[in-house]
Amino acid sequence: MASFVSSRFGGLPKGFGVLWAGTLVNRAGTFVAPFLTIYLTEYHHLALSAITPILVGYGIGVMLSSPLGGVLADRIGRPRTMVVGLVAAAICQLLLALVRGALLIGFVVFLLGLVGDVFRPAAQATVADVVPEKDQARAFGLLHWALNLAAPLAALGAGWFATRSWTTLFLIDALSSLTFAALVQTRMPRMPAKPGRRDSHNATSPHRWSGALVGVCLLTLAVFFTYFQTSYVVPASLLESGLQPADYGIMMAVNGAFVAVVQPLAGPWLTRIPKRHAMGAGALLIGVGLGSTGLVDTLPLLLITVVAWSLGEIAVAALLPSLVADLAPAESRGRYMGAFGASIGAAGVMAPLGVALYHANSSLVWWLCLILGVAAWPGAVVLTRAIGVRGAEPAGSARPPAEADEVG
Repeated sequence: MASFVSSRFGGLPKGFGVLWAGTLVNRAGTFVAPFLTIYLTEYHHLALSAITPILVGYGIGVMLSSPLGGVLADRIGRPRTMVVGLVAAAICQLLLALVRGALLIGFVVFLLGLVGDVFRPAAQATVADVVPEKDQARAFGLLHWALNLAAPLAALGAGWFATRSWTTLFLIDALSSLTFAALVQTRMPRMPAKPGRRDSHNATSPHRWSGALVGVCLLTLAVFFTYFQTSYVVPASLLESGLQPADYGIMMAVNGAFVAVVQPLAGPWLTRIPKRHAMGAGALLIGVGLGSTGLVDTLPLLLITVVAWSLGEIAVAALLPSLVADLAPAESRGRYMGAFGASIGAAGVMAPLGVALYHANSSLVWWLCLILGVAAWPGAVVLTRAIGVRGAEPAGSARPPAEADEVG
């Protein structure tokens, strides 16, 4: 049992434990964003014509947040960027509880979107800095696991507080951000103020790495556009087939429970398979799972599709950021992670187009999900082979990054 637990959860540096705990606390206290539309309509009584540009502004801010955080992480250091971003997010959350009027609310909401993910590229770059390469896929998977563990708490908490006190909801959201910032400030092991120089592996061909990043971002865009249809096309299809909203809730509960149980167990397995194939298989499972959704109309069969795309989610959530970490020169890891986060944000902006495609021709969207999933596997193989990335081989065969020795 000790060996089993250690292989799933142990062997990671103290700095990662700080990030994991902070991610859990911060996500458990993320109340504002999921309930923003309800807050604007129920509390401020804003019309739809006023709410729409506010939400668009928030989406634009979110798309810019990761690139901004990536640049800051490389310029002023990882811990400082995380603290600045988290404190700024807390300030915006408190301001949002105080401001009145659509114009001021819209401005603060934009700022909240802009600073809300500034910490994330710095946190991901820190994983690449302090976690040995052979354990990075497992570490990124555990961070995703923390998000899934905390998400139900956030949803239940937000629903409870929203019916009693919006002010309390904003205060707790801000407190969760400040708690994460305090953990980074006080518990994160000493790190260099700025990232080190480019290591020997990456020094020879910066243009090749930049081109590879474009390829990884396009792959990420395709995979997450497909995955996000679980929030857009799947519920529309489910209701059209005669099932109830509660059935969709059951599907999402199965997804959350499945990821919560399997994600930490799958970590060691993901490191034993060549990264290109494990990542391609994950994308394929997402595509096949969603593509199959259009063929079934009963809850038991739909739950089988949920298991398929949940397995895919587990793989890509761990391996895509690990691949970006493989690509990034040491001094550019923040920017690379920022570009990766921006591609996920772009997928979120584009994902509602799936609903329009579904209403135009329901079979087309399922075929699109299947095609994108099938194409992702050879795309991952071609990409990793073309650039000769370390992650093209099983993770256990690679050496740890040089920066890990600099952590006090």
